Amino acid sequence: MIRFTAAVDLGGAPLVVVDDLPTNLVQNAGDLQFGPYGMLYLFLGDTGNSALPQQDGALAGRILRYAPDGSVPA
Repeated sequence: MIRFTAAVDLGGAPLVVVDDLPTNLVQNAGDLQFGPYGMLYLFLGDTGNSALPQQDGALAGRILRYAPDGSVPA
């Protein structure tokens, strides 16, 4: 996930917020939404492997939450 800064009609100053997200040809999800307190939520699918969401530390099948500056809130 990369954040760009809008300037007029162009995006610039790319900042990688999170890298190495799990992907596959199916069930990627990938929805991005801002919550009521300004947090950014990234929805990831299980990439077709239903065992991944059950594994500690796996990102597949999760909802990731980030602060507006790209940090991970407590």
